[in-house]
Amino acid sequence: MLGQPPPGWEGERGFVNADFLQRYLEKDRYRDEREIFLCGPQPMLDAVEAALEEVGVHVADFHTERFDLV
Repeated sequence: MLGQPPPGWEGERGFVNADFLQRYLEKDRYRDEREIFLCGPQPMLDAVEAALEEVGVHVADFHTERFDLV
């Protein structure tokens, strides 16, 4: 999602959290068959992984690649 979207943006805004994930995952009839791939800096991934676990996505169903911004 975007923190500062351009003018005219009508999509999601803010952080990926449990509320955001629940809105989209509950509509996904294939949810139990999917794997989730995440890539980003440590703080973002920590937050998104916690949110995924909060909405019931098992840790084995998501994969992460962490990087540091220099």
